Amino acid sequence: MPRVSVIMPLYKAEKFVESAVVSILNQQYEDFEIIAIDDCGNDRTSRIVETMNDKRIKVIHNDRNRGIAYSRNIGIENAAGEFIALMDDDDIAAPERLALEVEFMDMHPDIDVVGAAMKNIDIHGNITSFNVTGVLHNPKRVRAELIFQDCISNGSAMMRTQFIRKNNIKYVDDMLGMEDYHFWIQCSLYGQISNIPNVLLYWRNIGTNETYRVKDNKTEQRKLLYKEIQKFALKSNGFVLTQEEQEVFFKHFREDKKYASDAKELKRLYALVSSLIQQGNNMDFAIEWKAACKKMFAECVRVSRVFD
Repeated sequence: MPRVSVIMPLYKAEKFVESAVVSILNQQYEDFEIIAIDDCGNDRTSRIVETMNDKRIKVIHNDRNRGIAYSRNIGIENAAGEFIALMDDDDIAAPERLALEVEFMDMHPDIDVVGAAMKNIDIHGNITSFNVTGVLHNPKRVRAELIFQDCISNGSAMMRTQFIRKNNIKYVDDMLGMEDYHFWIQCSLYGQISNIPNVLLYWRNIGTNETYRVKDNKTEQRKLLYKEIQKFALKSNGFVLTQEEQEVFFKHFREDKKYASDAKELKRLYALVSSLIQQGNNMDFAIEWKAACKKMFAECVRVSRVFD
């Protein structure tokens, strides 16, 4: 059996999928399988993968379009490897990705999930920017940060198969492109998440993937759902907020980051952060929680217009 199962949902990526698959086939680490899940995109994506003629590639066809959460869950169910590596059908993995992640997991048996840093690329594969998400190494800090925002580069992640199955962690449908955020919160409640600082993924930031489509077409629904995910993170980690505190939290720590516009708002935000830090004092990630709260507050102050 391969040590690594690379899960790759396929959906309307005929322009990029060959490059994505080749970047895995050309990995320095060779003990892997690719499980490609065809989500019925009505283009040539799955056919391109099937004609690549490599015994390490296994294509599973959904009976109809089911969505990325369903497809990833199917991949997890069919994974034969000790580790599961996530990969999107339009990204490019660095040649050393699997080797470094397997090495990290072997050296850190207490870690259940590892991600990495990534760079954004355009339609031609040219690097456009460096994305600093995915560089938090301390698992307790990752857990704290996830209460505010997603800090894991999803397509760079590798996880222990047994950990996911033992805790029955699954991707949830109808999350409007945020199924990965909810998934990582679940993982942080049951295990340890870390990151490798190396850039191991090149994410194709071209405005046509699922996240961008949802942001454009279902903006208000996504805002509400983002709030529900944060509520889940707060409650699951033992935090209880008053109605007023919830209003402040969800106003200033939402996905599109609405910051304080006057001194009164900033004062309410400071009171909230102080309360959150106080509640976290007796938790096993109190130090990391305090640091995350201070960071989020500092970001609000930095970009607010209070001191203009």
